[in-house]
Amino acid sequence: MRKPWCTLACALALVCVAAANVSPYSHYYTDGSAPTVMSWRHRLIRVRLSTSLRKPPPNIKEGSDVEGAALRSLRRWEEAAGIRFAAEWTDEQSASAGERGDGVSLITVADTRDNVSLFAGETIGYTKLFYNLRTGEIVEGDIAVSPRQKFSTDGSPGTYDLEATLTHEVGHLLGLDHSEARRAVMREEQLINGPSRPQTSTGRTLSADDRAGIQALYGLPSGSRLS
Repeated sequence: MRKPWCTLACALALVCVAAANVSPYSHYYTDGSAPTVMSWRHRLIRVRLSTSLRKPPPNIKEGSDVEGAALRSLRRWEEAAGIRFAAEWTDEQSASAGERGDGVSLITVADTRDNVSLFAGETIGYTKLFYNLRTGEIVEGDIAVSPRQKFSTDGSPGTYDLEATLTHEVGHLLGLDHSEARRAVMREEQLINGPSRPQTSTGRTLSADDRAGIQALYGLPSGSRLS
């Protein structure tokens, strides 16, 4: 039985600040009488990159390295745990609608009616998971960013850092819930770039909390050892 997980979103601005060591990483669990942690069962995860990454809509600043941002966001999590992404290009533009999915794990930035319908208010990122209710195995995950918010990859004021948003959403794709650790990529809110405060470094860099969370699901990367 496959069932979609709920909407996973980043909010517009950081409203509250939690202490770094309070409420660390958390995982997604299936609902029902016997909750089971959700994760991919295979270490090779196949994803499709929408061609919208190569021809992004106008809400993404012209000249932004959209394709590179997506690939680096995947690589960042690969390096943190024993997983690998196999990425291929597709002309598909919209995340799966409904509760059954289409069997394709898609990353898209396209401005389509279906993608717009995923977002409400000031939400900037959305990840939808399809999983086996009994085993917790994730079988599909779609990532979209809001066509109604402004993004860039160079820290431009008044925009969100696209690479930070995608890095956060890939964490959801892998089964991580939000963290209240202050410096975690998986914290619930993302700051908008300010005149003297670009978010291109802090929002992209996995914290110790992020690494602990993903390694609890998938183990250490190949060749690593505990100290």
